[in-house]
Amino acid sequence: VSGTGVPASLIMASVRAALRAQVDNVFYLYEIMRRVNVLLCRDTKSSEFVTLFYGVLDARNRRLTYCNAGHPPALLRRAGQITELGGDNLVLGVDPDEPYAQHVVQLEKDDTILLYTDGLTDGMNFQQETFGKQRLYEAYQRGGDFAEGISHNILWELRKHVGMAKRNDDVTMVVARLT
Repeated sequence: VSGTGVPASLIMASVRAALRAQVDNVFYLYEIMRRVNVLLCRDTKSSEFVTLFYGVLDARNRRLTYCNAGHPPALLRRAGQITELGGDNLVLGVDPDEPYAQHVVQLEKDDTILLYTDGLTDGMNFQQETFGKQRLYEAYQRGGDFAEGISHNILWELRKHVGMAKRNDDVTMVVARLT
């Protein structure tokens, strides 16, 4: 959510409620995003917007269906290679007529998916250097084969990079591994 404090928290609560209301009635992720976007455009200022990665993981059939509205791309790690699961969708809350597209990825055994907020890559040290994508990729690769180890390694590398510098954004991360 753009902004901070109580206003941003209220927008996030509104988006969460709108998303939950839509997922019970609508199958297509792009339509859910379109509806949430329209609601958000009605209820927010022109300077307010939300990035959102909404995905449905079908573990049985090893399929991830997702729609990304301006959020940092999820990272798929397969056989030592990292692929960005991006999308060309606009952030939510800007244009009520914006169409959204969903994507489907067929997953394989031992694939790992990393979702994260921009607070991770934007973490800055005293030299004004961000943690960035390259360091994230390296930490993700070295994290091992277990979701918990991957997340711990990434957070440790971020902590080493940032040191005692003041953080200006929160960090949220989800790691999922298919076995």
